[in-house]
Amino acid sequence: MTGVQTCALPISPVEALLFNNLERPAFAKYLALPALLAQLQTRFGLAPRMSGSGSACFTFLPEGLPLPEITATIRAAWGDGAVVQETRLA
Repeated sequence: MTGVQTCALPISPVEALLFNNLERPAFAKYLALPALLAQLQTRFGLAPRMSGSGSACFTFLPEGLPLPEITATIRAAWGDGAVVQETRLA
């Protein structure tokens, strides 16, 4: 993808409070997980996290980020079968 610049968005207070004890062992066993999450952080300034024991990952998206490019990055890493779902908190 051309034209994508690295973002340096500040982590919100909610994101700073998120912690998952299972990330460390899952990331040690499945190296592709931290690699993709680091890529999303570097390219888009996101703070993605693993949910539970690793059935899914999520991130909070500030308004205005290029969702199609983020989705394309995830699918480039995991394939077209990767499920990407946008959900809004009210």
